[in-house]
Amino acid sequence: MGAGQDFTVMAWVKSSQTPTANKWPTIISKFDNTNGYNMVLWADTSLNKWYFECYIGGTQYTAWGAGSVNDGLWHHLAAVRQGNALQVFQDGVPGNIVGVSSGSLANSSPLRMGITADSGAWSTFTGAVDEAYIYQRALGCRN
Repeated sequence: MGAGQDFTVMAWVKSSQTPTANKWPTIISKFDNTNGYNMVLWADTSLNKWYFECYIGGTQYTAWGAGSVNDGLWHHLAAVRQGNALQVFQDGVPGNIVGVSSGSLANSSPLRMGITADSGAWSTFTGAVDEAYIYQRALGCRN
């Protein structure tokens, strides 16, 4: 995704993976350690909430979901970048909004599901992902 490119990343996710120290189970990833994004189930044992992070020129921007989604039920997760704002939605409920740079997230890393681009064991997601979509535009709640 190029500079200033609006986007939406979304998926249905089902997991009962238990938070573990030094683990960040990654649902969707396109990241090269400088630019890109990750949709993550939870942040080790420090915070049992899903989040979406994007990296632009090495700077990390993180938007946190409304709560945990590792309860064994299906949840719809979405991250939307529109202009200089990044917002997440969990089952249609808005999470927080963070300001982001208008820079590019473009990178040559492959798109991965269930693990990050560097394939670290610390990032393995255990669960199911369905109907994952990436749009090069910002979708609203009604989409």
